[in-house]
Amino acid sequence: MKRIFKIGVIVLILGVILLGIGFFNNGNKAVYFENNRPAIFHSHTKTISTNKAFERIDISASTANVIVREGKKYQITYSGINKHTPAVTVHNNVASIRQTGGFPLVFNFNDYQSHQDLIIVTIPHDQALAGRIHLESGDLTVSQVKMDNIDVNSGAGEVEYRQVTLRGGSTKLSSGNFTGHDLTVQGQYTVNNQSGNNTVTNTTVDGYFLKTDAGDNELNGEDKGEEPLHQNDDAENVLRLITQSGDNEVN
Repeated sequence: MKRIFKIGVIVLILGVILLGIGFFNNGNKAVYFENNRPAIFHSHTKTISTNKAFERIDISASTANVIVREGKKYQITYSGINKHTPAVTVHNNVASIRQTGGFPLVFNFNDYQSHQDLIIVTIPHDQALAGRIHLESGDLTVSQVKMDNIDVNSGAGEVEYRQVTLRGGSTKLSSGNFTGHDLTVQGQYTVNNQSGNNTVTNTTVDGYFLKTDAGDNELNGEDKGEEPLHQNDDAENVLRLITQSGDNEVN
């Protein structure tokens, strides 16, 4: 009973805080908490860099989702909380992006929802991209890009590649699913997942190696359970899908 009473008091105090903030800011304003302090929620979109060429990326993001895509020109944009705007530099053909910040709940008088910032990196057609992408807690989506020796490390989030050429580098996930559509693999490429499924569809590659410690391996309708699956895995271009806890599926 005492615990329920304490929770009720906390909710009441939170409601009073939100009411006061909204009142003193001319009405119903969304509010989020940063380091246990309330602040008015303002999400903005900002073009941080444009028309500055780069061939390598070095991305480190604590909470933001990241999209890397093909476009008409070099551009880096950010959408989210102003205090979480990443520091961006483009120097010696390297785009360095550093993003920090919390993972706030946004409240208003009707409901609450989680908020996640977004970083979008755009590069021109046929520009191969090398470097490093490290996400602590966010999703990564790459579309129509040539990934040339990019090391991807995802802490807690989904990773999706669409119409991507993979040459060198690797993709590592700690907790999340990997999905690939219309991939082209040049050389040996490994997706290593600790806890999540690996699924690829319509891949241009010579061979496969599938391994799971707790899950199923399925290759073009052939389900081998936890038994590793090999198909021409001594060829020049091979995709290796490995997960400790999850399924590997190739269609």
